Amino acid sequence: MESLLFKTEIPTSTFKGELFHVLENVKGLTSWKFDVDSIYKPLRVNGIGINYLDIIRELEKIGIKATRLYEE
Repeated sequence: MESLLFKTEIPTSTFKGELFHVLENVKGLTSWKFDVDSIYKPLRVNGIGINYLDIIRELEKIGIKATRLYEE
């Protein structure tokens, strides 16, 4: 199981429904969590064999910019 973390520019939690629809298109994704209370608006996705570029492309489809963050 992989876990990827992204800093996003999601404006509000009202995008949660749109996030659900675009993220369900990502192959191998099993779960995701978005923290609207953080200033970084982090999005954590979990899955098997997921490609971070697929996540970024899907988010761009609804006008959301995302940057992958690396954890140590």
